[in-house]
Amino acid sequence: ATLELTGLEFTAGIAFDFADGSIQTLDPGARMLIVRNVAAFQSRHGPGLPIIGTFANGTSLSNGGERLAMIDNFGNAIFDFTYNNKSPWPNPPAGSGLSLVLIQPDTLPSPSLPGNWRLSRLPGGSPGADDRPYYVAWLAANGGSGSELNDQDDDGLVNLLEYALASNPVQFSAGALPTVAVQSLTVGGLVGDYLTIIFRWQFGAEDIALHVEFSAALETWDETGVLVTTTHNADGSTTEMWRSEAPIAGAVSQFARVRVVK
Repeated sequence: ATLELTGLEFTAGIAFDFADGSIQTLDPGARMLIVRNVAAFQSRHGPGLPIIGTFANGTSLSNGGERLAMIDNFGNAIFDFTYNNKSPWPNPPAGSGLSLVLIQPDTLPSPSLPGNWRLSRLPGGSPGADDRPYYVAWLAANGGSGSELNDQDDDGLVNLLEYALASNPVQFSAGALPTVAVQSLTVGGLVGDYLTIIFRWQFGAEDIALHVEFSAALETWDETGVLVTTTHNADGSTTEMWRSEAPIAGAVSQFARVRVVK
């Protein structure tokens, strides 16, 4: 149903009374923006976005984190939480311009839990829009067809894997497969040889789940791997390197894989 905004008010972090906004109702699935400076915002993100007002009383959002609270017209808290830019909250690289995005907002996740947030796919976020990729839209946009298990370009990657690995369903791209190597890494002040796996994936794709798994004998797999590096790419994908929990010792076998679940 359409939501009546009159009576809603930010009381911590920023100041804003929705009664002062240029729009008093919000349609289902719609978004609106409250910004610090309209001219500066439009200079960066362009015109035509659903801005309804500006922060009041000289307030602004803190990059380092702060308390945010909103109440309804009866004074009840709609949300009241404190975000941060340090672990366990998503930690954007300095100067990257990546913003915080609530994961699956339609499921009403608690905003106070760091695990319910992720970084935006692109610098500056996607104000006023949803930045999540979706398999069906991705397949159509890239000229793909058939089922999730169809391999149109015969590169060994079915459509679902092409999507998960940020590849292309109609261009031969076997190079998109994860790469595994033994690398010398310093962990806890000690240098050791670790099994590593590197892959690029469709960051922000909430319609799939990626599981990085390690095994000693291919019979049982576990998710004991450790994330080493994360690189956010210009196309919105992310490249990650994971390592085994323990260094390779002697002739003991180790295996790594990425498992995709839809």
